[in-house]
Amino acid sequence: MSDTDVEAATGPGHNSVDVQKLEKIADKVVEILDGQDALRQDMKALVEAGKGLGFDMSAVKKIIALRDPEKRVKYLDQLDAMRLYAGVIGDRDLADGLIGG
Repeated sequence: MSDTDVEAATGPGHNSVDVQKLEKIADKVVEILDGQDALRQDMKALVEAGKGLGFDMSAVKKIIALRDPEKRVKYLDQLDAMRLYAGVIGDRDLADGLIGG
């Protein structure tokens, strides 16, 4: 049995749990949440550093997000639709100027 399992007593009238295991799980959850806070602070510092160097960090974050194949497909589909719609409404320059247009 792994250390994340909580053994609840079974049978009629039993609502007890293994207190030590529950406390261990709760402590691990708190540890993970604290780690998430630290990661958010690190990310904020990196974004600020990038901005300070003159980078468009929203563009950098978008490029990083597009490394995910599903997000990339969705983004490229959206670009195709934007090219089509820009051409239909008569803005050929915009349609041609979109990435890959």
